Amino acid sequence: GKLSVSLEALHFEVERIGDGASPPSDVEIIRQMRESKEKAIAVRASQLGDLVRQREEEADNAGGSGDAAGPTPTSPPHGKKQGFVAKLIRKVVNNIHIEVEDAQASFSNANSGLAFGLELGG
Repeated sequence: GKLSVSLEALHFEVERIGDGASPPSDVEIIRQMRESKEKAIAVRASQLGDLVRQREEEADNAGGSGDAAGPTPTSPPHGKKQGFVAKLIRKVVNNIHIEVEDAQASFSNANSGLAFGLELGG
C-alpha cells in the first residue's frame, strides 16, 4: 500500500522583529566570515586527518598487502547491506503521496524592507 498525506490548509508566516540595533558594519561582517571560514577549514582538515588514519589502520589490518583503497574481505557484506537499505528507502519514498490543497507562506523583514509570500490554493 501507499502512504498518503493530505494537507487541506496550512498558513505560515514569519516576521523578523529587529532588536533595534543597527546592522553590522562591513568590517564586522568580514571578520565573522573569516572566522567561519577558518572554523570550516579546521573541521575539514580534521576530517581528512581522520580519513588518513582510518586508511592506514585498514592497510595495517590487511597485513600491508594490496591497496588500502581496494576491497577488503569485509567490504562486500557491508556494500550489500547499504544496497538493501537504499532499496528499502527508495521503495518507501516511491510509495509516499502528498496532496496539498491550501497552503500560504510569507516572510517579511521590516529592517530591510523585504517581503515574500507564496500561496498554493485550491
